[in-house]
Amino acid sequence: MWTRGGKELLFLAWQRSGSSVMSVPVESGASFTAGTPHPLFIRRGLVSFSATRDGERLLLSVESGETPPPHIGSP
Repeated sequence: MWTRGGKELLFLAWQRSGSSVMSVPVESGASFTAGTPHPLFIRRGLVSFSATRDGERLLLSVESGETPPPHIGSP
């Protein structure tokens, strides 16, 4: 996911210790250059994420560890 302004790329990386939301600085122009990725945080059960346009807040989707109900909706 690109942050606003196109100077940073956020992505999800799966590791043995849990999933990480990673950040990597990027530069584009005549050529594309990516810096060194670094983890913003590591969390077990992290499935996906979304970021606000400014990249300041993240919404995480995590496994609850519970069996989902057979049906979700109106009765």
